[in-house]
Amino acid sequence: MHNSLAGFGLAMALHLAACGGSSRPAPSEPVAAEPSPCIAMASHIEEILLVGADGDRYVTEAATAIGRVVAERCQVDSWDRSVIDCLATADERGVDACFERLTPEQKKAVDVAVEKEMEPVVEKEMEPFDE
Repeated sequence: MHNSLAGFGLAMALHLAACGGSSRPAPSEPVAAEPSPCIAMASHIEEILLVGADGDRYVTEAATAIGRVVAERCQVDSWDRSVIDCLATADERGVDACFERLTPEQKKAVDVAVEKEMEPVVEKEMEPFDE
């Protein structure tokens, strides 16, 4: 995970050695940061939710909304790394067991946030039935 910085340092050292050094520092290229563990885990949750969706707009919007909320609550509520790792590697059958590892406060916060985030998605999906 933190190897990108070490790799950048190694690449810079090799560059300087090959060029014989320089009195001016070599221009550096930006190093892409790896996503936070919460964001990577939430992306995995989205992928699980999209399995079998076959491009269904409602499922896609719901998965995106849930992923966004899970990433946010994970970061804001400082989820334990063991929970993040569990969720990041879980399959659809294991996700619930991972969420059970959250503290009661964390579970409530994510449940409330998901419900709030899903309201507009559900309302939009129900519009055709309201006519």
